[in-house]
Amino acid sequence: MRLSGTGVGVPGTAGHASAVSLHRYLVSRARFGVRLGLERIEALLARLGHPQRQFASVHVVGTNSKSTVTRMVEELLRARGLSVGAYLSPHVTRWEERIRIGGAEADLASMIDRLAPHVRQLDEETGDPVTQFELLTAAAFCAFAEAGVDAAVIEAGLGGRYDATNTINAPVVVLTGVGLDHQEHLGETREEIAAEKLAVVGRGSTVVVGEREWAGAAQAACQGRVLNASGSVQLAAAAASAFLGERVDPTPATSVVLPGRLEHVGDSPVEVWDGAHNAEGARWLVVQLGGAPHVLVASILRDKPVEEMLQVLSQLATTLVATASTNERALTAEALAARAARLSVFADIRIEPNPVAARSLGRSLAHRSGKRLLVAGSLYLLGDLTPVRQRPVP
Repeated sequence: MRLSGTGVGVPGTAGHASAVSLHRYLVSRARFGVRLGLERIEALLARLGHPQRQFASVHVVGTNSKSTVTRMVEELLRARGLSVGAYLSPHVTRWEERIRIGGAEADLASMIDRLAPHVRQLDEETGDPVTQFELLTAAAFCAFAEAGVDAAVIEAGLGGRYDATNTINAPVVVLTGVGLDHQEHLGETREEIAAEKLAVVGRGSTVVVGEREWAGAAQAACQGRVLNASGSVQLAAAAASAFLGERVDPTPATSVVLPGRLEHVGDSPVEVWDGAHNAEGARWLVVQLGGAPHVLVASILRDKPVEEMLQVLSQLATTLVATASTNERALTAEALAARAARLSVFADIRIEPNPVAARSLGRSLAHRSGKRLLVAGSLYLLGDLTPVRQRPVP
């Protein structure tokens, strides 16, 4: 598949998009917001020659662990000699993290540069602008089609039924788990949210569920085979095995490391970064880190269950440094500190609006007290800390 059209450059550039202009252009698309629905993405993909029909796929949906499972399935299929693409979201340090081919980041700037004229024309014709996520999804599908991948592992963005990734017909679907998140879009109960996620399942496909309680709903959706697995590695192994039609060795999945997912970024003091962007993620993090005492540096988005997340994370820390990511949905540092104070679960609460300065303060407090440092609550916060990373992202 070859993308029609010429690379005229994204707005503000001439020709091939630079990293700076790529960032500016993609950020500019955010003004169109989160607008679920398949009309725009289907129109864009039709204009591009339906690239999503030119490769087989594994579709990963769920509340948490989607990126981890997606990368693990990618590695397992690559270990069997397949050419594999992977589409992930969100990114932590750079946009290029989202689209991978052959174990490396794809040339996202070039692909966006070539899609921009088609997006602009569609916007003008319909008056219904393509969203940022829809553009990135189309870019991933085009990249995979052009590369001629044997398989693509596709992570859903939000929900499933009306998510832009629900334009593939995947023979294997993974439901990692279901928690209360994005209720304004997906429903108020876990059952309603599960139904939205399982809406991507096609008849005859294989569904791998990470929580046995959804096996019945998965069976009703696929009218085919449902597998149950526990933990990211086993979920990935079951999905890869179902895709290939034979059992795979899960070992390659154990080496997968993602930025911002239980990421060990420093040793003096011991420093861990994890998105933990909802209550389920916070509870998982507590289990992983055990009872070791930490200083917590946190930013949380206002549309998350803030008090519940703080209550859970207080099991790991009695000191909180409240800060705010640059995302427009983030609580201010002062508002986060006030909500934490009302809970009376932290003995010491500090306020530092600047994320880099907050992390520095947290390191100092952890070093003086002999504790570990935990930075958590939002992947956007971890993205803001990219300039002070002590170790490169894998």
